[in-house]
Amino acid sequence: MNRLKHSDKIMIAGITYTIGTGKADVQKMIKEDGEPGDTVDVGSTTYHIIGQNGNAAFKQIGAINNEVNPNTSTVSIGTDNYELKNGNYTAEFASTVAGKVNSSTKSVTITGANGNSTTYTLIDGSGNVAEHSANIRSRIDSGMDSITYGGVTYNKNSSNAYVSSTDSSVIKTLNDIRSDIGDNLNGQTVTIKRGSNTYGYVVRNYNYNDIRSYVSGASVGEGTSATTRVTIDGDSYSLRKYNLSTVKNRLSNFSYDEGTTEGSLIKVDGNSYTAETNLYRSAICIAYGEDNEMDTTKPGAGKDDPINGNTVTFHGVTYTLMVDQDGDGYDDDDRSVITEGRAYKLIARELEKASNIGATDTYAKVRDKNNEDIDDGVTMAADFLEDPDNDASRVIFEIDRGTTTISKDLNTSIHAGADADMNNKIGVSIEAMSAKNLGIWNLNVVDDNGIGATYALDAIEDAIKEVSRQRSELGAVQNRMEHTIKNLDNVVENTTASESRLRDTDMADEMVKYSINNILAQAGQSMLVQANQSTQGVMTLLQG
Repeated sequence: MNRLKHSDKIMIAGITYTIGTGKADVQKMIKEDGEPGDTVDVGSTTYHIIGQNGNAAFKQIGAINNEVNPNTSTVSIGTDNYELKNGNYTAEFASTVAGKVNSSTKSVTITGANGNSTTYTLIDGSGNVAEHSANIRSRIDSGMDSITYGGVTYNKNSSNAYVSSTDSSVIKTLNDIRSDIGDNLNGQTVTIKRGSNTYGYVVRNYNYNDIRSYVSGASVGEGTSATTRVTIDGDSYSLRKYNLSTVKNRLSNFSYDEGTTEGSLIKVDGNSYTAETNLYRSAICIAYGEDNEMDTTKPGAGKDDPINGNTVTFHGVTYTLMVDQDGDGYDDDDRSVITEGRAYKLIARELEKASNIGATDTYAKVRDKNNEDIDDGVTMAADFLEDPDNDASRVIFEIDRGTTTISKDLNTSIHAGADADMNNKIGVSIEAMSAKNLGIWNLNVVDDNGIGATYALDAIEDAIKEVSRQRSELGAVQNRMEHTIKNLDNVVENTTASESRLRDTDMADEMVKYSINNILAQAGQSMLVQANQSTQGVMTLLQG
């Protein structure tokens, strides 16, 4: 049968149904017939169909945003370009990167836009912290147990003076030590012990606060131009006026101005998309929802599914969508409105009933194209369609025939000729004409809607045709036998006539022969008399 379409009417088991207009039907119309500039009214919301930007695939802005992640390298929004990652360098605000420099930071490398690099060691391999000499001097007080600088350790004595470990005659006061520690020790280590605690420093012209300030004040490139790069303990950053969060926020707030496209072309790592927003969408996105994009294999799967449960106006026609919340294939308010799948299921059940007329041993079953019983689970229209994506698809019903045990046919032959020629044999086949054989055993003619009686009429009509066919065949055999009898009667008649001809005397012929013979005899006697008279005359003359 031809595939059913929405709004079609069909009578099944005496009841007229209308194939309801479903969400998928409206989705299909919008997807296939929607053109840029068209509007689609869904409920109280008007959606605008936008055109594709070149070869860039349509994609909802939220879905594009989901593709932007910490591994994303470049993003373009209209004419604005963003470099979020270049090799190991991640785009970040200078202030944010500066905040990552702290007292625990070991090393910072700053590379200018010109490519020149400087590495600052804030904590060396021995745990010594880079510090200005002035700050180290401020930490020198009587609480020190010892101090080491210039390769010499000075230990505190009972007089609170500090004695050289290499020359006991060298004794320094706190002021002497403060005077020794200056920029002249740049790059050298200063170690201070206080009880069980040891503090190590490297005299530098910077500390971590200085490096933090350097980073905060570094030059920042526009867009994707060259910029300052900073590596902090192996983590690398490109100083930018944006970062991942700000780019994602820009995408989240992306919108169309009336009559413009606001640079609707968006690229993520070279992949181009025609951006769609809540009200400006491709026909497909209006039909299938935000998360589905171009994937038409999952209609309505998107979280933003505008069509579901609404009236839809498209190209001037308003469609009231069928509501089937319980999923039984019937409209919740009007059971004469059904889904395409429910129609095929009802048809399959009626085929099954009709196919079971006369079945007594096993009963017929109707299955879908997947060889599944029609009563197993929810039946979808696609289960019966050879090609669900084709409006002209064939509808397929698989029928397992029912069976019944019947008597065997009577087959014989009658020899009706004088010789052994096989053409002289008449074959006779007589089928059993019982109710089982005719398929009318236990016919059900009583049900709720009278369809059983309708199917019974069909079965009885078929049985009558079968009996008539058998009678016709027997009549043909009878005609042939009557013809043979007449032919044999004619043979008998001819044979009897031949025999009579052989056995009976032809009286006329015999009388003619008798007359001829009698005339000949009389003529002979007459001639003999005359001959005798001639002889007597001669004798008389001689005697005379």
